[in-house]
Amino acid sequence: MKDLAQVKSDNPRFVQRQYLRSMTKPLVSSGVLLYRRPDYLEQKTEFPSSQRAIIQGNKLTLYSSAWKGPRTLSLQNTPGIWAVVESLRATLSGKLPVLLRDFNVKMNGSDKHWQLEFKPRDKALKKEVAAILLSGSGRWIGRIEIHYLAGNYSVTQLRRSPP
Repeated sequence: MKDLAQVKSDNPRFVQRQYLRSMTKPLVSSGVLLYRRPDYLEQKTEFPSSQRAIIQGNKLTLYSSAWKGPRTLSLQNTPGIWAVVESLRATLSGKLPVLLRDFNVKMNGSDKHWQLEFKPRDKALKKEVAAILLSGSGRWIGRIEIHYLAGNYSVTQLRRSPP
């Protein structure tokens, strides 16, 4: 956790595969994920279409070339999204007390190869999200898995450019 908390900003490329029970093949998207301490996350999707999701504080703003303007949501009103965002932000900030307040947390592995598993404590959230798994090496998250109660799940691989 201390190593992760040293990351002030990051901008890995991502490939996300969403596995939906109603579909035979995963939905694939790719782009760049931006993080700036303490609470800024941005997902710039380049494929299959240009979209942006910006999270700062408790606000989620969505942009799409298919819309006339941005759409803004409160994370408090979207518990599934809130769980993912909070698990990422608290992990990247090294805020173990926040994680332990909101999730049952399991840590496995070593500094070189680690995995964190988050299971929500909140009753309403438990109705949507079964588990969130973050895995990585050292101070970098390399994989994000989100498992939903309906049997759907997503796997996001993160890749950094060489320095």
